[in-house]
Amino acid sequence: MRYWIFLFGIFFSLVACAEESTPSAAAEKFVENKHYARLLAPVPTIVAEDKVEITEVFRFGCPACSRFHVAAKEWKKTKPELIEFVMNPVVWNKDTQVRAQVYFTGVKLGLGEETADAIFNAMHNMATSPQAAKYALLKEDDIFTMFEGLGVEREKAEKMYNNWTVKSLVNQADGRARAFAIQGTPEIFVDGRFRVTTKMAGSYAQMLEVATWLAEKIAAERTEK
Repeated sequence: MRYWIFLFGIFFSLVACAEESTPSAAAEKFVENKHYARLLAPVPTIVAEDKVEITEVFRFGCPACSRFHVAAKEWKKTKPELIEFVMNPVVWNKDTQVRAQVYFTGVKLGLGEETADAIFNAMHNMATSPQAAKYALLKEDDIFTMFEGLGVEREKAEKMYNNWTVKSLVNQADGRARAFAIQGTPEIFVDGRFRVTTKMAGSYAQMLEVATWLAEKIAAERTEK
């Protein structure tokens, strides 16, 4: 009798080991409410249906956001094609509104990432004092000089900066940030349904790893339907 019990024990141990190596178990690499959280009210996405949206909500004046931007740039070099990354600046006051308008001017000119780089650089690397950082790229002359440095004619930059489509994008970003009910910056949101923060994930790289895992999981679920 003990012999048969022993054999059954080995059999069930082998089954358990096999189950641990299945994809369903691997899918629990990250855990809801530990590494990420589900939003109570999903926020509509703005990317193509065949993409999974990952949105970063951030503030240009935030040092942590500047560091996250560096990590995200590296991640974007190898991110899966199924992911579309959206940068969503907050609009909390006049200063953040102006810089959001500068950023979306760059987006409409086809220089979104270059413009974001320039704004972060002006505030966190080039500014000689906290006061200088606070007022960086708020004056129109400084803004259009920056765009000239990116190879855009001043007149073209001025026209786009004051274009209603740019102002519409600023309003959209403001509305989405409020809908996400952000708790701080930077935060990232996957498919308008899941929030990932530094506190949850542990680091900027881990935030992006969790978000990538969620995006791939969502894409796989779409394929199964």
